[in-house]
Amino acid sequence: MDRPAEITPPGPALEATVTVVIPCYNHAHFLGDAIASVRAQTRAADEIIVVDDGSTDATPTVARQAPGVRYLRQRNAGLSAARNAGLADARSAFVQFLDADDVLLPTALESGLRCALAHPECAFAAGRHVVTRPEGSEVRPWPEFASGDMYAELLRLNFIACTDAVLFRRDALLEAGGFDRGLRACEDYDVFLRLARRHRVALHDDVVAEYRVRGDGMSSDPGRMYTSIMAVLGRQRAHVRGDPAREAALTAGCRLYNRYYGWPMLDAALRRLRRNRALGALRDFATVARYDRGAVKWFLRDRFARA
Repeated sequence: MDRPAEITPPGPALEATVTVVIPCYNHAHFLGDAIASVRAQTRAADEIIVVDDGSTDATPTVARQAPGVRYLRQRNAGLSAARNAGLADARSAFVQFLDADDVLLPTALESGLRCALAHPECAFAAGRHVVTRPEGSEVRPWPEFASGDMYAELLRLNFIACTDAVLFRRDALLEAGGFDRGLRACEDYDVFLRLARRHRVALHDDVVAEYRVRGDGMSSDPGRMYTSIMAVLGRQRAHVRGDPAREAALTAGCRLYNRYYGWPMLDAALRRLRRNRALGALRDFATVARYDRGAVKWFLRDRFARA
């Protein structure tokens, strides 16, 4: 079983090269903290690349004023395209991505490199992360795995969740095609699944990143998250067909995310229906029904039984 790996105490610089890629779109007010967190690493990054995804704020100024940062600018094309641009431009063996509104904790690169070098067959090494909200912070623990099949575990649940906590082997990510520009969200989950299906995955137990939840973030849009995550899982059907354990894992994952994202959409649709906003309500019902008709039927029966 691929269990979290032991991390040895800090030592001399590790014999590997790593680039930190920071995609940024109109997050100039956060970008300085992200860059500072990379520069504060116990194991220095060999490269820091800021990819400006067509920002209209002070992102170019912040990036260009930061020592040791290579600045790339592209027309606005989305997070996946920005990450892919940094991946293509990197000259290192390993790549760490950091969203511009998050930060790395000081031992992130050292912990990731130690784990990756101890498991050379792995496509990426993932650590834990802390989720910071206005009401407080929470360190995300690893779940108790039911099997040694990491791909199956990821089908059940995106337990890695945070791209900032992952150190990728650059050649493996390039071979897999990088991040999918066609996804509006959950492009990291898609990458985790594609890599875990082809390669082994290494985990370590160090907390390496701070993921900052904001009200206007991507995860605050349940409709976008729901359609994206179900599209990502739907792509895996052809790869699990004929494997009962993996088919069961995929079914469990779909049920989980139907409940986590689909049900809030149905609740919102029901509120719209009661306010005579039928068009929006029907659109949300249709979205959920596309992925699980039974869930809509069961939901409506349950809610009207309570009324």
